Amino acid sequence: MCKVYNYRPLGCRIYSVIYVECEGPSVDEECPLSHTLTTNQLIKGMKLINEFIKKIEKEYGYSVCKSVY
Repeated sequence: MCKVYNYRPLGCRIYSVIYVECEGPSVDEECPLSHTLTTNQLIKGMKLINEFIKKIEKEYGYSVCKSVY
């Protein structure tokens, strides 16, 4: 995960972990440094994405993708 800046948007902080609609968190294989992602970084990124998706669904009453849950 990118560590250059402390106050970046969530998507920037956890990149190269991304959300693939109706599939869930994944690693962006287009990122040239995706192979450097550690297991702990992947787990943390996946956790943050899932928490963010749940927050969106709760606060906005919007289902991102029913098949994910």
